[in-house]
Amino acid sequence: MNANPSARPDRRARGRLREDGPTLQVLADRLAIQISALTHALRPLVRDGLVEVRHDTHDRRTKHAVLTPLGKARYQQAYVVWVEANRRVEAILGAAAAEKLRSLADDVASQDLLDAYVSGTKPASSTESSER
Repeated sequence: MNANPSARPDRRARGRLREDGPTLQVLADRLAIQISALTHALRPLVRDGLVEVRHDTHDRRTKHAVLTPLGKARYQQAYVVWVEANRRVEAILGAAAAEKLRSLADDVASQDLLDAYVSGTKPASSTESSER
């Protein structure tokens, strides 16, 4: 696990910031919501010029959510704030506790937890331990 908080979102976000963007289905699945809820949530982002919803070049039934140049600029602004917030958390909690917090956040945001939540089972990578 990378202990440098400033490197984490950039590595993870690379795929999400591709030019064609994720499909709405992939995005809805990852957020564990219905596409109708996702499209409703995207409306203000589209209205404000942060996101475009585009048809797939190969299958017009499929749509992708794509950050606009303004959306990318806002993402970069948010990233700077995120890095500073993580730096402050680490300064207050200490490196070891901050790493535990990041590890727990990774677990909560994992596909394993989402799959377990949807199926009602325990996550395959469940790491219940006394260190948390």
